Amino acid sequence: MVMFSATWPLAVHHLAQEFMDPNPVKVVVGSEDLSANHDVMQIVEVLDERLRDKRLLALLEKYHKSQKNRVLVFVLYKWETTRVEKMLQQGYYATIVAIWVGKRCQ
Repeated sequence: MVMFSATWPLAVHHLAQEFMDPNPVKVVVGSEDLSANHDVMQIVEVLDERLRDKRLLALLEKYHKSQKNRVLVFVLYKWETTRVEKMLQQGYYATIVAIWVGKRCQ
């Protein structure tokens, strides 16, 4: 059996011990001494569903107006990526592309 996890918190470690050998093998790609890039600004906002599109457009206007900044927008569901992609493409962001695991490139 093989399990994959992007992180190795205690809960994941316990889960691996429960379903696998008592001493699971941990494979690390890269370094365990990772830290956030200090040149990247992350903004997390939890909003009412009805306010999300308007707020996203306001943030893009503020941070992407010069088109020198790169912007990543994370959504919870795959179907939501398509909705947000189309909403932004209908506005001023015709070159936006939604990506997710399993999506076929067009």
